[in-house]
Amino acid sequence: MLRSSALTRWSLPLLLVGATAWCGQALAEGREQVQEPPATSWKFEEIHRSPAAEARQGVAVDAAHCYVIDNREIGKYRLDNGERVASGRAPKADRSPI
Repeated sequence: MLRSSALTRWSLPLLLVGATAWCGQALAEGREQVQEPPATSWKFEEIHRSPAAEARQGVAVDAAHCYVIDNREIGKYRLDNGERVASGRAPKADRSPI
């Protein structure tokens, strides 16, 4: 029993050192394979801006309309001229204690 205990005492640290060395080698090789993305010539150009009272949380767009979203309100605007064509408002939540 003493022999197997001594074997375990020495083999576990050696196994950990070997596994660490192998992982370090694998990571180093992986870093060499990772290529930096090429420099792009992306350019942002604003083509249109429309004011919208509800635009505080998010925006969604389809082919003809832009939907602007707030916590309790949503507005629907035409893309061609920015005219508001519909809106909706959720009732204020009752926050009374239970």
